[in-house]
Amino acid sequence: MTRILALLCCALLLAACNDKATGIGSEIIPGTDTLFPASSSIDSLITSAITTQKRESMFNNTYALLGKTTDSDARMFVEFINWPTFFRDTAPVRVISTEMIMVPAPYVYGDTDDKRLTFSIYELQQTWAPTATWDTIWNADGSSAYYSTAQPTIGTFDRSITTADSAGFTTQLDTALIHRWLVLASDTATRTQIKGMVLHPTSGNTIQQIRALDSKNVPLTVLRLVYQHRDSATPDTINVSSTVACFVNTPTPATGGLIVQGAHIHQSQLQIDLSSLRPGALVMSAALRLTLDEASTIVGNAGITEVLRLNYTTFQGGAQNYFARYDSTAKHYLFVNLAPALQDMARHSFKGTFVIRPDGVDEFWRMTRVSFKPWSSDTATRPRLSAIYSVPKVIR
Repeated sequence: MTRILALLCCALLLAACNDKATGIGSEIIPGTDTLFPASSSIDSLITSAITTQKRESMFNNTYALLGKTTDSDARMFVEFINWPTFFRDTAPVRVISTEMIMVPAPYVYGDTDDKRLTFSIYELQQTWAPTATWDTIWNADGSSAYYSTAQPTIGTFDRSITTADSAGFTTQLDTALIHRWLVLASDTATRTQIKGMVLHPTSGNTIQQIRALDSKNVPLTVLRLVYQHRDSATPDTINVSSTVACFVNTPTPATGGLIVQGAHIHQSQLQIDLSSLRPGALVMSAALRLTLDEASTIVGNAGITEVLRLNYTTFQGGAQNYFARYDSTAKHYLFVNLAPALQDMARHSFKGTFVIRPDGVDEFWRMTRVSFKPWSSDTATRPRLSAIYSVPKVIR
């Protein structure tokens, strides 16, 4: 009897399998749902594409930038620290020479055939903060409350950087001023009177990258001090380390211009609006294409920025990062696999922001200015966001 009941149950199950399929569960079966395309070319997925500024200094980094082109500046603030304490007005010590040492790195921005570096050094009149930016130091007309170019110079440099400088080049500093700083540094009560100095480029067509003095990431520059006790026949040498901040300024792009540029200067920002998608959209794939504007792009001797990063902040505050490599044949950057970002927008307000920026060394230590075809360009070259999505039948 039990065997007969089991056979009847199996028969009923097999019959059920032959029933006409319903919509329930069909969303997980490939091919049962319609796929819908969406593109910024026709669906207004991108509502704005602009350039924003990220004005930050490079403070005590492995690299810095120094120099001047026709439209860009890179300046350095230097404050020497770890001063010796045996210099006093009455101390029998004579300062023989003082020089600043820096080591050039291979990277150059601007006219890479012109290796001339020209700058003047001035004493700073105010204490500067590590969080200072170009805009907090310099006024729109180029003047500054921290120093004036009408002051006497501490030192000057004006010559071409050659391969012979790969181990370092020196700049002679005013011996009397450095001696005054040495005296002030010998007393903690007066040490705060030393504000440091600024390396102010005065002309040129190139910006030179400066690197740490050795692989141990010691300071970007040191003060080499040669002195002699008056009762000694042999001079002594000491190196005084430093803290360094680098400030970079480049022109703001014209209205509608879309660029990214390293050294904490410019980023591209795209506002996304997915309200044209059907309710219940399940984003399957998405990609963003940015076409290079070669005429407005300025590169250094390292060539075009190879990799760009796209940042998206989720509605829960999480960070998503996507990367695109430059396609030299198609002349564009293509960010793919953006579906998680678009799905996050679709689940909430249907709106979000993409921030495009350089990555790694190109963001912090290089100035390559990558310009994209702006939103005002024709549909074939303007920024293009495309997506494929589905709406499961249980939602329809």
